[in-house]
Amino acid sequence: MALDAGSLLVPFQLRMLVEKHLTIRNLEDAKVPVHVVVTNQTGAHVCLSRGDAAEAVLASAAISVAFPPERIGNDHLMDGAIGGTPPSSSPPK
Repeated sequence: MALDAGSLLVPFQLRMLVEKHLTIRNLEDAKVPVHVVVTNQTGAHVCLSRGDAAEAVLASAAISVAFPPERIGNDHLMDGAIGGTPPSSSPPK
């Protein structure tokens, strides 16, 4: 993993910590629905409800300067607060 330009930390150790303590591999495996709100490179909110749980947590932890955005599919995703106030209503269906 290369250090992303503008990021101070490489998320390798954070990834190891997250993977060690998550009890699910995929978000859809959770006993209750889990939705992780992140921001894409255009500033739009993205709601993750399926897929790799560790990647979703790392994307949510990706705060400018500290950790680089997490690439999921074609998007580079980061902390949901970066795009403004996340929606507080029920998650999309």
